[in-house]
Amino acid sequence: MRAYDQILIWTRNESKGGDLVLNLQQAGFRNVAYADKLEEAVRRANVISCATLSHEPLINGEWIKAGTHLDLIGSHTPKTREVDDSAILKSSIFVDSRAGALHETGELAIPIATGVLDPANIKGDIKELCCGEIMGRSSSDEITLFKSAGLAIEDLAAALLVYRNVGKETTSV
Repeated sequence: MRAYDQILIWTRNESKGGDLVLNLQQAGFRNVAYADKLEEAVRRANVISCATLSHEPLINGEWIKAGTHLDLIGSHTPKTREVDDSAILKSSIFVDSRAGALHETGELAIPIATGVLDPANIKGDIKELCCGEIMGRSSSDEITLFKSAGLAIEDLAAALLVYRNVGKETTSV
């Protein structure tokens, strides 16, 4: 869907983040760098992917620019969060599963419990998106957020991609 010009990596542990950058570069990814300051990286980003177990939000909604997509696959317990209420409120929210994401993830369960988010404001789930039953992004300025609670079908799809590509050489990344 997107041609990435640059990949910025930020981690709480700079040494591990540096190792990841080096591994990606050695795997053929071009223009990968470590971001020293999370806020600066978020303010520049078009796509933000998070995979953490943070109990406190790391991403402040005020840092997110128009048109950004947030891909949140961490914080899969009711007491963990990657983004704050401001990010939730300014985003069009899509989920992998309403049953899982609304109740099992702090990302959505906490704002629902505090009255910040009405579950009816969730735009749709992955099945509805894939089947064309709902529209995804409606404008280039829209901030979209995909919250994954984790579905077995997602794991199966990833496993199939790996299986189909075993033995094939990657010519470009």
